[in-house]
Amino acid sequence: MKKFAPLFIISTLFIANLSGQNYILSEEESAFIIEGNYSDNKGLLFFGLTPSINVNGKTSFGVNLQRFNSEYLNGYKTTPYASHLFLKKRRKPIL
Repeated sequence: MKKFAPLFIISTLFIANLSGQNYILSEEESAFIIEGNYSDNKGLLFFGLTPSINVNGKTSFGVNLQRFNSEYLNGYKTTPYASHLFLKKRRKPIL
């Protein structure tokens, strides 16, 4: 158990979910993005919608709205999120 706590803290600091719009948009560019998803696998129907807003090409705020339905389980899931791009790799010129 003593090894678990430091490992958990380090992993939360270094593992991040980078949204695609943070990397694609240039700095000083903002956008409103709506993503959707759908899955039907062995009787489990799942669909969702994720509206988000990106500020200055680096910071995103949004909420993931999901609905799932099966023979045994029905429900909703709402997950707010925020992401920030700290470091952006520069693109090399083609020529």
